[in-house]
Amino acid sequence: MIKVMQRKMTSINSRKVLIMLYEIVVILVVGLIVKNASPVFIVGLLSLVSAAQLQEFKLLKGNPFNPLMMTGNISKIANNAYLSLVDHDKNARSLLIDTIMVITSFILGTFIMGIVDHYLNAYSVLVLIVPLSLVIIFNFINRK
Repeated sequence: MIKVMQRKMTSINSRKVLIMLYEIVVILVVGLIVKNASPVFIVGLLSLVSAAQLQEFKLLKGNPFNPLMMTGNISKIANNAYLSLVDHDKNARSLLIDTIMVITSFILGTFIMGIVDHYLNAYSVLVLIVPLSLVIIFNFINRK
């Protein structure tokens, strides 16, 4: 489905917003049925969200990026740290900062979800709607 959207939609910004809206809808469905549905079905629905993320958000400022697995991003930190410190490469320094921010956000999100899960249990998945909604809102605010 995401591949079809990528081919049909010419506005990259609109496509990204639409994909995040799709993710919100799927997460909302999961949150509503999580107590009554099979775990296999729930994981299947959440894998659709992950697949959408992986397919659409492959680049960070035009550079390859993996939003789901941090191992490659940690490798990028080491490489860009070397290039920025040894070669004084400004592009590598910018990529280093961006990648550190991504990994820090990932760690912070994991920590927050661990706390939220303690209180909301299976419904903690609904908290994922908040950052997705904020990204959409900031997108519209910065569109000017």
